[in-house]
Amino acid sequence: MAKFRRWMKTIWARIKKWTYALLVAIGLIVPPLVLANDVNLSWANATQWEDGTALTIDELQETVIYKQSFPLDGAGMADPRAYVQLASVPPTQNTYIDANQPNGVHCYVATHIAKNGEESGYSNESCKTIDVRIPGNPTGMNAQ
Repeated sequence: MAKFRRWMKTIWARIKKWTYALLVAIGLIVPPLVLANDVNLSWANATQWEDGTALTIDELQETVIYKQSFPLDGAGMADPRAYVQLASVPPTQNTYIDANQPNGVHCYVATHIAKNGEESGYSNESCKTIDVRIPGNPTGMNAQ
């Protein structure tokens, strides 16, 4: 009986895999597309007020995402940050995609705004380097 269950489980996994592939192939399902120059941000919501008392998601109004970008060589990264607001999302959303970014170093922080109007301090900073430059063509090809 255990062999039969394992066999059925294997068959069922194959059927699911083939069904998904078929639905993608005929265009009924579009798989998530993540490009090399997208920045996928994710975070965890705060669970406490600054004084240590419990904070529920119902007490949050929104999460604000801030960004600052630098050139690929990192020039200016040692200077104090001057973030600009990128987006504001509801507290139930814990991800954000900053799509199609140019080459460079892109740094992000987030804050919470409570329903009482107060804004938290910045989260930790997280940076991603985007480098999708294309190399030059080879030269001097020889065939003899």
